[in-house]
Amino acid sequence: MLKTSPGEEGDRIRVTRESTEVARGQMQRIITKAIARSVLSLDKEVCMDEKQPSFGTMFAGIAVAFGWLIFFALWLFFYASSFSIVQNIAVFLLSLAVAAVLETVIWIPWATKHAD
Repeated sequence: MLKTSPGEEGDRIRVTRESTEVARGQMQRIITKAIARSVLSLDKEVCMDEKQPSFGTMFAGIAVAFGWLIFFALWLFFYASSFSIVQNIAVFLLSLAVAAVLETVIWIPWATKHAD
């Protein structure tokens, strides 16, 4: 694969720039494939050892997140103009805290069952 040409003395071999680039590209492909195989095998081992959360837990967590987004969008659209910037920031922080508490309440039982 390497293109070579005889050197000044005939017994030395000079490697051309093209052949070096080809070799570098081949090595990069080999290394990338090896890394990908090792990452995939590690990922399979991790996924097989861990128990996935129930559908209800995942659905509730996602529903709380989207519910908060919808609430905040509706708040901004319909009610935010009636309040000052400080009051709107307070509503944002309070609603974010409520969403965080709900997410915590949803995920704590699953996390305590699967703690290492």
